Formats: sequence, C-alpha cells, structure tokens
Amino acid sequence: MRYLFPLAVFAATAVLGACSDRAEGPVKATVKADGTEAPPQAAVGPSAASEASERTVDVASAASTRGIEVGALRAHLWYEETGRLSENIAPPVAFSAWNTVIGEGQAAEIANDLFLTAEVLSSGGEQNVDVPLVLEVRDSAGRILATRTVDSVLTSPQGKSVKGLWAYDIGCSGEITFSARLGGLSRNVVLNFECGE
Repeated sequence: MRYLFPLAVFAATAVLGACSDRAEGPVKATVKADGTEAPPQAAVGPSAASEASERTVDVASAASTRGIEVGALRAHLWYEETGRLSENIAPPVAFSAWNTVIGEGQAAEIANDLFLTAEVLSSGGEQNVDVPLVLEVRDSAGRILATRTVDSVLTSPQGKSVKGLWAYDIGCSGEITFSARLGGLSRNVVLNFECGE
C-alpha cells in the first residue's frame, strides 16, 4: 500500500504537465490573402502576429467571408444649397476639398457633411455574410469621427451590397481615413479636408 501514494502523485503530475503544454491559448486559423487556410496553430500572444500577406481570424469568420471581398469605397459631399450629393470624391479621384465649408476648393456648393459607402462583393451571388461590417472615419490623431457596425450583410443575386455611413461636420477636419472591415478583410481611403485663409 505504501507504493500507491507516490504512484498517484506521479500520475497527477503527468496529467497536469500534459495540460500545461496545451494551455498556450486558443487555437485560431490563419486565412491567407488568397482565401486558403493554413494549418491551425496555438496563439502564444501578441508577438505571434501574421505576416502582411496573411490575416488571422477565427474559423467561423474565415468560413463566412470565403468568396467575399470589400469592394470600392466612395465619398460624397452633401451640398447644402440644393440638398444633393456630389460625385464620388474618394481616391483615386483627384479632388481638392479645401475650405468646402464655404464652398471653395472643388466643391460646387457649401458642404460640411460627408456620405460614405462601402461595397461588399460575393463571388457566389446572393449570400448572407454573417460577419459584422465595421465602417469608421478617423482623424489623423486616430479619434473616431463617425462609426457604424452592420451585424450581417445580405448580397444581391448579382453578388453586391452597398452600406453607407454619414460623417457630420467633417469640413476642416484635416486628413481623415475612411475604413471598412469585414472579418479579416479591410480597405481604406484617405481624404483631406483642410481649411485656411
């Protein structure tokens, strides 16, 4: 009987050691830019970031965004004199937004507000993308000027959906970045709303 206690301690130690070997963190899948999935690995902390050509997301998000991409981002000034939207002014369009608050630059009228849109495209036609789409506008200091989260996106039979975001009083905000994130997918454009004499 005196041998049973050391044997029990040895068995418990072996089990705890095996568990601790696996206690490095949740297992995630790495989805490459081409949509293929790399073998799952244990997350070991912030230093285990993916290379630029890869995006690490959870398995559910990867499956939901397969065949999906974030398409064109657009930006339209809200013209206050006529209550209409401008043509798209987002890059690569060359547009001077200098002093839009008084109708200068290339603005046709006084404009303080901005309507921004992001396309979600599906290669499989109509599809329910059950991953949040996050639209954000930030200034050069990283402050959020406008944001919207769409819980899920239903694309049309033609494989397209366009979601919008209003950014109010955006004139004279300087350099701003409009971004759209869908799971591990993202796209952004930079616009410049400078003011001066």
